[in-house]
Amino acid sequence: MMTAADIAWYMRLHAQDLRHGWITPNVNYYAWESDLLTVSPEGHVCEVEIKVSRSDLRNDLLKPKHSQGMLLNGSFQ
Repeated sequence: MMTAADIAWYMRLHAQDLRHGWITPNVNYYAWESDLLTVSPEGHVCEVEIKVSRSDLRNDLLKPKHSQGMLLNGSFQ
């Protein structure tokens, strides 16, 4: 099974292939930590949240950013 670090490495390589200019792991850019943050050639910020299991995903969905409308349709409300 792949670890979160393995997935982050491959996502970083993929972002480089897509010519994303700024790629950084574990950054606090929003009100939470992002596993990987990149900036596309068009200037779009892309956040990657890495999950290694379904239970990891279920636990993350309980966080306020999902359950209290902090982030809705890709923007803060």
